[in-house]
Amino acid sequence: MSILFSKTEKGKPFLIDNGFDYIEERAYENKVYWRCTQCNKQKCKAWLHTINNTICHRVGDHNHVPNPSISGIRQCRSEIRDLSKIAMATHSIVATPIATVSAAVLSQLPPMNNLNRTVCRQRAANLNFPVNPLSISEIHITGSFGLTRKKSTISTI
Repeated sequence: MSILFSKTEKGKPFLIDNGFDYIEERAYENKVYWRCTQCNKQKCKAWLHTINNTICHRVGDHNHVPNPSISGIRQCRSEIRDLSKIAMATHSIVATPIATVSAAVLSQLPPMNNLNRTVCRQRAANLNFPVNPLSISEIHITGSFGLTRKKSTISTI
């Protein structure tokens, strides 16, 4: 089975090999150290070392069983995150990748409302909000927000 590289929801790289998924711990020159994602939940001690995207060394054994459908799950969720940048209906974005996955992957995906919420979070993260002002002189209150109850304008200092 080949190894698969992708990114997590927060943009950190991860690797899938033989049903086990690893997250990048550190990198030094062209060597990358990967730890099992179950290291915190199940105290798994397995590590991988890669050089130029090929596995060169394995450290420790897994203390949990592999999940053969983990690559399908990760790819489906990654595709949903990528599609969230397109101006489609939220339900359509979630339904598109789900239509192509196997039953084993579909049974392990989170509920639809969680996937819909993921799309909404990704869209909110991509909005460009104005930066916070550094001084009072940079504050500009416009529209009805700049009026008092008596309809007079708010004086700035």
